[in-house]
Amino acid sequence: MLFGIICLAAIVWEPADSRDGSADNDQRAHQIALFRERTVQCLILGEYTKPTYYGLVAMIHYVYVEFLLCRDAREDLWFLLALQVNMALRMGYHRDPSHFPNISPFHSEMRRRLWSSINFSDVMISCQMGMPRMISNAGCDTAEPRNLNDSDLTSNMAELPPARPETEMTTMLGLLARGRILKALGTIADLTASAKPCSYAEVMRLDQVLHEAEASIPQPLKTKPLAASMTDPPVIIMARLFTRHMFYKGKKIYNSRCPL
Repeated sequence: MLFGIICLAAIVWEPADSRDGSADNDQRAHQIALFRERTVQCLILGEYTKPTYYGLVAMIHYVYVEFLLCRDAREDLWFLLALQVNMALRMGYHRDPSHFPNISPFHSEMRRRLWSSINFSDVMISCQMGMPRMISNAGCDTAEPRNLNDSDLTSNMAELPPARPETEMTTMLGLLARGRILKALGTIADLTASAKPCSYAEVMRLDQVLHEAEASIPQPLKTKPLAASMTDPPVIIMARLFTRHMFYKGKKIYNSRCPL
């Protein structure tokens, strides 16, 4: 897991005030290749086919590494996604932790956060590949994570604190907003992947589902003009742009594949 995190850091790292850009780029490429290889070696030595928590997290990091390194859809990335999804399913992440009283409140919330990330990868990568997604809504009942900061959670807590109001920006608010749009995207992907043509009524139903998801986005992350966002932190602006991008992606999917 650690090598995957380091590899991701090396991918997004950009040297500042460098006089010799080519040397830095060569060193960066070497580091990425090295930590990428070490991540794969750790997965193999850890017997990733026998799912464990750290094995699953390491696989998630590795899928992100491969996703960032490839410029276009690749079959091997989709196969890695299948491993990630099936590991999570075998470990029961698709069922809400409230069904399992032996799971602590802290680990329950961590499982919800992890499942939300896995859903995101499934829909986005499967759509990029032009393939059906692997996770079905009908077989899952994991609740969305609560709007809490990381600092609100401790490993020995007796119960989860109440969710913070969605007018308050937290470390989870962006994930919640994306998760709601993602749920609509999943519904759209299911219909457009069907072998049967969809009707105009179905297109309009999908349009309503997508707009309802957009309406559920927390107020701090609702779209606003960039001119009115000058005093907002960059992380909030980027979260708004990314959520809006997902909304338009949903529009594009069903407009391009379903008759109007």
